[in-house]
Amino acid sequence: MHQDSEIIGIHIPQLDDRHHIDYTSSANNHLYGPNPTSKRIAWLLSMCFSMYDAKRIVEVFSSFGWKLIAEDLHHEGMSQQIAWENTAYVRRFLGAERSWSIRVQIRLGGELLGWIRKQAMRNIEIVQGLMIEPNFSFRFSMRLDNFFSMAACSYSDFQLGTWSIPVSDRPDWLGTLLYHVQGCFCVAQGLDVPTLARAQMLSVDGFEHYQRFCASLPELGSLRVVEVENGQLQILLNEELLSMYGPKEQEAVQHAAALFLSGSSIVWIDGTPLCSLPDSAQVWYTTEKGDVVGKSVSQKTLQWGEKLR
Repeated sequence: MHQDSEIIGIHIPQLDDRHHIDYTSSANNHLYGPNPTSKRIAWLLSMCFSMYDAKRIVEVFSSFGWKLIAEDLHHEGMSQQIAWENTAYVRRFLGAERSWSIRVQIRLGGELLGWIRKQAMRNIEIVQGLMIEPNFSFRFSMRLDNFFSMAACSYSDFQLGTWSIPVSDRPDWLGTLLYHVQGCFCVAQGLDVPTLARAQMLSVDGFEHYQRFCASLPELGSLRVVEVENGQLQILLNEELLSMYGPKEQEAVQHAAALFLSGSSIVWIDGTPLCSLPDSAQVWYTTEKGDVVGKSVSQKTLQWGEKLR
């Protein structure tokens, strides 16, 4: 259900020292980085595509270094309350900002569109709105307490096609739609590649994706998943354990897993992709020649002595 969906625009009211960031995205997006600004964009995108699934919340926060307290995850409707242990790290990560929000507009893939039309067949406003614009947009907001120890998160400002969904008239299937949308986005790091690979290999619908994953590193060699002692799964690269290779090869496998095994159609990569790219995926990646979003970059690098004058 996640195939062919893509982000067509993001709006961030405040990011670092620039306000009202608007970014119209395309099939492949080159942002300047990796740097603190691009990290915060990746973090915000990850937040808004994870907060409706308790398991994904923990995984996403952990991948950015936040140590969540699992017992303090409270979900109610479109709101979520979370807490963590490492407040000093979080304060520095956020640059002392306590309020964050991001608005995301998504062009829906055919399967998701079909699902929505089936749910909303009696609501002419939604069906007509989606015929004009097959898009879904929403705002994700996060506000931290004064001690940077906990936060309240929420979704709002929903729009399907040309129809803005009023708070008093939210359809009962909107939460299920958010849950499905969660799977559209993936960050290419910290993935359990062997488990993902086996799941796709044993799936009738996913075996083709597994084959593409195996052939996605033409410059490095072929991949496959195997079961070793005690049922443990491992990835082999050229019939050698992946752990025998260096960080670059392991990073390339993470990229391949995000693009071919995760089931997500929108993938964020810190750096340049190290594997072949599928035609169906929208890739966000960071390079020194990418679009500058947030803090402007100086055209001249000053020497240390010049900075002191």
